[in-house]
Amino acid sequence: MTTVKFYIFIDDYSNYETMTNNIVERFQMDYPETEFNIDLNEDEELLSITFNVDTENIEDIDTFLCEEICQEHEVYCKISSENSEDTKNYYFDEEEEWIYKKNEKIHCQNQKK
Repeated sequence: MTTVKFYIFIDDYSNYETMTNNIVERFQMDYPETEFNIDLNEDEELLSITFNVDTENIEDIDTFLCEEICQEHEVYCKISSENSEDTKNYYFDEEEEWIYKKNEKIHCQNQKK
């Protein structure tokens, strides 16, 4: 199982339902029937939407879709697999590249591994 998590730190909760619905709707266009969980932690001011995709490899996830969602809604994304320590992270407000974490080594998408 691979987890795709979109998250943002927020202090204004007036628009979060619309945003979460839009993110879920857009992600499920490409990954229909994926299970998801929405978590709003008001103490930490953290909103997260986590999708569970039925694949073991994080490379199977469409990063262009995730980037599109991140840019449109100004959220961050983390892709991880329950069977490995490998992760991919995308930060909409930083350089437009994925940060790979593989066995405690960090690689950028555009660098040789």
